Amino acid sequence: MNQKQLALLLEKYLKGLCTADERAIIDQWYDKQDHSLNTREMPSLQKREAMKRRILQNILENMEKDGRVLVPVRRSIYRRLVLPLVASAAILLFIFRIAFTIHNTKNEAEQRIVQKEMVNHSKNMLKQVLPDSSIVWLSPQAKLRFPEKFTGDVRSITMEGECFFEIAKDPAHPFLIYSEHFITKVLGTSFKVSDKSGSPTALVTVLTGKVSVKPSGKGLAALTKTKAMADEITLSPQQRVTLDPREKKIYQEKGVDLNELQMYKHISLLFENAKLEHIVKVLNENFQADIRFVDQSLKDKVMDADLTDLNLPEILSVLKTSLQLDYEINGQHVVLRNNN
Repeated sequence: MNQKQLALLLEKYLKGLCTADERAIIDQWYDKQDHSLNTREMPSLQKREAMKRRILQNILENMEKDGRVLVPVRRSIYRRLVLPLVASAAILLFIFRIAFTIHNTKNEAEQRIVQKEMVNHSKNMLKQVLPDSSIVWLSPQAKLRFPEKFTGDVRSITMEGECFFEIAKDPAHPFLIYSEHFITKVLGTSFKVSDKSGSPTALVTVLTGKVSVKPSGKGLAALTKTKAMADEITLSPQQRVTLDPREKKIYQEKGVDLNELQMYKHISLLFENAKLEHIVKVLNENFQADIRFVDQSLKDKVMDADLTDLNLPEILSVLKTSLQLDYEINGQHVVLRNNN
């Protein structure tokens, strides 16, 4: 990779426009630098991010000036953090070359780790089981990209749109979700990420467990325009973090209404010779949902059903198969119609 290509990639990273693959390589390298430091002398995440960006900005400015990589050394109380980064400038540039090669030439290492992609083109909820047994529910138009097998110290995937996650617990291997505005980190919990391209806001809502969220990509770019660098935010149940690029703000809410996530809770129901109209009434009450009939003739269909430890998307799938009907889902609103 020549100097011009490297400068373009540096500029892309500083503007928060790197792909998930490029961000992952850079973040992993930076995390390794952090681990080698004395934690008592380590500055806050906000200061580390700002320091990292200043060093990369200096590299880029010097490259643009005379085509050579000149990194000024500045003494500070954080020299144990800065000096290893400066001394590793050549390593960083080498990593950028690796990122560029992976992105453009699909080298042998990447080919060995097969990446799978799932896009929900339907109007139903789609379920995807990941290699670690974690479960992802994709809303209509959502996209998920994940490896055929998780390797290394972390389990990482990328997503677009709206997905609900039930992550298998594995404290030794944190789960990272890269979306357009966020990096969401979790050990084992259930939560929803809504990060749609073109949407006015992006958000993460927790149902169970804890997750940490920090802005990245376009989210970080929006905040840094006002020199507002957000620290990692930890979320507990009934908490939500929302990023509004228009207002250049990120904020945390507590005690949020979780009605929209009730469809993902698991319950057990048993029906014997029950009309679908009665079944739908019970489902609406248990899941705080709004299920309606487009074709009224469906109300009189009868079925026996053992719905043990299922959530609403799973139950809708059972109804679709058993009664030969179809459904469309939009948030808590579901419409049932004949499949013809």
